[in-house]
Amino acid sequence: MRQLRFLFALVGLPFVIPLQATELRPIILDPSYEHDKFETQPQDQMRAFRAYTSSFDGADDDDGDGEGDAWGIPEWVSYEIREAPGGVPSAFEDRPSPWMHDQELVDAGLCPTDDSYRNSGYERGHMCQREIARRLGQDADWNSHTLINACPQHPDMNGGVWFGLERMTSAWADRYGSVWVICGPVIYGWKPKEQIGDIGEMPVAVPDAFYKIVVKETEGGGVDVLAFLVPQHGVANFSSSKHPLIPYLTSVDTIEALTGLDFLTNVAGAEELERVSEIELWPTVVASPLVGPLNFAPTFAPADGSPLMEHAIPQEHVPAAAVPSFASAPPFTFPSVSAAPAFAISPSQSLQNGSASILSIRAATFAPAPPVVIVPAPCCQPCPPPRRQTRFFGFGRR
Repeated sequence: MRQLRFLFALVGLPFVIPLQATELRPIILDPSYEHDKFETQPQDQMRAFRAYTSSFDGADDDDGDGEGDAWGIPEWVSYEIREAPGGVPSAFEDRPSPWMHDQELVDAGLCPTDDSYRNSGYERGHMCQREIARRLGQDADWNSHTLINACPQHPDMNGGVWFGLERMTSAWADRYGSVWVICGPVIYGWKPKEQIGDIGEMPVAVPDAFYKIVVKETEGGGVDVLAFLVPQHGVANFSSSKHPLIPYLTSVDTIEALTGLDFLTNVAGAEELERVSEIELWPTVVASPLVGPLNFAPTFAPADGSPLMEHAIPQEHVPAAAVPSFASAPPFTFPSVSAAPAFAISPSQSLQNGSASILSIRAATFAPAPPVVIVPAPCCQPCPPPRRQTRFFGFGRR
């Protein structure tokens, strides 16, 4: 039993009201689902749920300083989404409060309790969205509200572009029958710049960005892949769930270099797939039973008619393994890819993360081994962090 402590003045003495902790519902796995079909590596503290599989961060040395680190968040969460079945209600019961945790990992000092998130200004951001889990039933929906499936997310981003991306993956599942998603946090340089949690609570790392890799199978037995990188903080339109998703497209190679993870390990020809950064989204249905009308067409149009793609990687953290070294004198070229787009990289004043510069990438002509020109981007003022809620004698908004 977990105690939520409230102070009351009763004859001048405080007392404690114990509340029953919320608990997981029965986890009944569906063997026909392959949530980790493409075998993401490495695997850390593994937990299997009906709607998703989670690899939670253990006490490994994330930042290379010789000491173990426990970030209190999953390293990756993967799940298969299938076409929405008929008769699934648009909503079930209210979500559990407080959010649930894994007591074994809490006892090991690896997983926080809900207290670490309370009044932090950050939301408990689903990696596997509850609406997606709901396709597998009421208990699957309920069990998505565990910190094994959550990271601290800025409210605007969580309810904005991240929510829009979640809706889009559902829409793709409705069109193609099924898609697979691998998503999780990105911490630049493997050193958290911010943590939440008060004294006596486990500190939880606040990610700089989040990645989402979406995979669908093709008729020829291969796979198509889209990779997204979404900054945690940025311009105001992050708060719009209809904000265009094209600006956040990147390559799987880039995500691997930023996270140290290895994706698509059992896919033939994965090296070629992982190198490519797509420049358009897959078609989707106009509406989905659980998604509603979708409109993610770009709202900007450069003078030359080409789409503008603001690539959400701070320049100081662009990995050499994914993109040619910025120490090289421009111009230089990307690895040769058949029908690869030529890019001109120029400064952008949007998509800022602290003082880090962000690259704007404009798709231009198509040719093998396209030329690349790097122009140093000026810094602008960083966006303020979310306002922390103040506790007053144990009270405060959860």
